[in-house]
This record gives sequence, C-alpha cells and structure tokens, in this order.
Amino acid sequence: MQSLEAQLLDELALLGKDPQRIVSSAPQGSGNAVFNLQAEIVDPDDSGGNAPTGVQLSWTARVIGDYDQNGEVGIADITPLGQFFKGSVSYDAAELHDGISYWPQGDPFAAGSSNWRSAAVDGDGNGEINVADITPIAIHFGERMDGFNIFIRETGETEYSILPNLLDPFRDVSVGLQPAGNNPANYSVQIPWPSSGMAEIAVAGYDTSTGGGAALSNSVTVSGDPGPPAGTCTADLTVDVQSGQAPLNMSFGLGSSSTGAAGAFRYVLSTGEQGVRFSFTDSAEFPLDYTYISAGNFTAQLAVACLQDGSVAFSDTIQINVTDPALPGLTVKGFVWQYEENPELGNPDEPAKNGLDGMEVELYILGTASPLATTHSNASGEYVFPDLQLDASVELLNVKVSQAQKDALLPLSWLPGEHILLLEDGQETLIAPDMNLLATPIGG
Repeated sequence: MQSLEAQLLDELALLGKDPQRIVSSAPQGSGNAVFNLQAEIVDPDDSGGNAPTGVQLSWTARVIGDYDQNGEVGIADITPLGQFFKGSVSYDAAELHDGISYWPQGDPFAAGSSNWRSAAVDGDGNGEINVADITPIAIHFGERMDGFNIFIRETGETEYSILPNLLDPFRDVSVGLQPAGNNPANYSVQIPWPSSGMAEIAVAGYDTSTGGGAALSNSVTVSGDPGPPAGTCTADLTVDVQSGQAPLNMSFGLGSSSTGAAGAFRYVLSTGEQGVRFSFTDSAEFPLDYTYISAGNFTAQLAVACLQDGSVAFSDTIQINVTDPALPGLTVKGFVWQYEENPELGNPDEPAKNGLDGMEVELYILGTASPLATTHSNASGEYVFPDLQLDASVELLNVKVSQAQKDALLPLSWLPGEHILLLEDGQETLIAPDMNLLATPIGG
C-alpha cells in the first residue's frame, strides 16, 4: 500500500501537482459524463386517462480516479486500489453502446453491481486493476463533486433548465452526493412530470466550491399526456420576535405561503444558525417554535417547493438579532415599617412594628433627578429591586419612599424616609436600612 502511495506522489510530481495545494474543480473531460441515465414514466393509473405523476430517473456516478466513491479524487483513493488490486472487469462491446468501450457488463442495480463497483477502480478502463490505475488518480487529482444537477428541456424550450433540489431548495445541486460504500454509486430519483407532457432530461456532476459542472450525461426523452398547468408557488416567512437576549424563544409562521394537502408542498426553513434547517411536507407543522441558544445575527428564510410541477419559491429574508444574556445584576432590598406606638427619644429599645404593604419606593443614582427604578413593598413590608444593570462607575445610590406616597400619608412622619447606600465593587446584594413610619402624627 505504501509503495502505491509513493508512486502516486511521484506521478503528481511529474505532472507538477502539489497534493497540499491542489485547486479543486468539477470532474473534467467527456469521460466523466454519466453514460447510463435511464428514465421510467410514473403513471399510477396506467392508461386510465390521468397524466403521469412523475419520472423515475436512475444512473451511476462517473468520476474517474474516485475509487473510494466519496465524490473527490485524492490520496485516499489508493486504499480501494489496493483492495481491488489484480482484479478484473468485464466490459460490453463498444458497438453495443454507441462506441463507449468502458461500459461494464451487467445491471449496476442488480446482479451486475459487483462488476460495476470494480469498474469504478479500473481508472484506465482496460479491464485490469493494477499499478497503471494510479495514473488516472494523478491526472484527475483534486476533481470533485457535491452531487448532480438534473437538466430538463421541455417542449418548445431551446435551453435546459436545472431542477431545484426539492428536498432542500437551499442546496446548490438537484441531488446531493449519496454514500456508495461497496456498491456502485447508483442514484434513483423521482422528479415531477413535465407540464408540457414531453421533456429531454440529462444529469451532470456539480462542484459547489467552484461552481463548475461535469459534462452532460446521455439524454433521455419522456412523453405522454400533458400534466395540469403549473400553479403559483409562494413563500412568506413570519416571526413573532426579531431580537432579544439569548436564549431567544421565537415562533416561525407561514404567512401567505402556498398551502394545500399534506405532501403537495415541501417547506424548508433555514434558521441561519450554523446551517440548521427544518423540512416538512405538511403546513400543519407551523407555527414552528425555535430557540436561538447563542448570540449573533442570523438570516432566516423559507423555501417552498411545489412538488406537482417542481417549482420553488423563496421568502424574503428576516434578520434575527440575538444578544448575549445580561450578566447578573445588583439586587437592592429593604423594609418599610410602621410602629405600633411612637418610639421614646433616647430609648434604645424600639417598640413593635409591622410591615407596610403596597408602599411605593424609588431608587436613584445619587444626584440624579429621575428614579432608576420604582417598586412596591409586599405584605411583609419588604421591597426588592432585582437584577439592576449599573455602570461600574456608580458608587452611591439613594433609596426613598416616593414623595407621592409621603403626601398621601401626611401628617405621619418618617424616621427616616430615605437612605444613601454605598455600593462596593463586586457586590451582588445590598440591604438598605429600615424606613420607619410613626404610629401617630407628631403632637397628635
């Protein structure tokens, strides 16, 4: 195995390719075109009078040098070369397939699958898997694809159009790369029936990193009764909130998006958060609750795929702004009391007192004219200012029963009615001295 890798590195050097700095590209050359594309009309009622419902496409991927079938030609393709080394491949006669000399015998979807799998490692197509198959890896080194685009040209059209990915319209390929393992890299996909009743179809590998495509496959043509006219496909994403602290709980809605029977549409929601997307075929899944865990700016968007005709609509994007959660703030608390009898001057023992419920208390940054916060005492007389977000420069606070509250209770007097509070660095809870109200008015 090590000697095969060494030979590959030697061939790359001869070609002037640095495996650490190789520039990727889509599979190059006509030899990398899919050659066994087939189409089968899907018509549940056969000749019952209704138009077909779709087209079942099948093909086998063709990427010369991609022996491990992961969609990319690289050093790792030496491993399957070693596994299949000294094996052989049987090919059909070229005249059976329009001159293609590298068409493996058998059905890749059935009994011929093992022969087609071996053919994927016979890079030079000579029927023998040996050291000569290192050269195709070197020649095509760095070529890659992320899946296939499906090209459709309906009756009256002069150019192909590319079918969107109906499972995930946010993807740049009609069909994403599928794992092959030890089987041929076979694909089987059903697409909507063309509304015109006739279409020419082809496929080609596509590299999203460079925006390049492989050569088009052989084309297939389907024809039959025209389908129903294309409908209107609309996407409209709504949210209940667009900003807030993390974790931000929110709800996504469909707004005026196309709706219908379950299975008629596919709704794909991109939250914009690390590629998180949700996919449903039933509008009843909305509204959809979602939580943004971390802070950031996220772009949410909805795609609606109309599965009858294969059209896709995208909503306007919505910007979601999530901020970091606030750090724990300062809590200021204290009590407002009323004596059962007036205290005696000079007597250190206070008379009994009771908490006052519903007293309006204000908190100020000392020297400011407007209260930082206002609250009311509870049944025990306690008041609490929780989680105050203060600038680090704030050192002195002033807590007092509001003037309006005092005016409402005159002529009773306060002993005292306010306190100046010293805030120390790092302090989380500050207990204010009691604010006491006389039992009876002075002189009463």
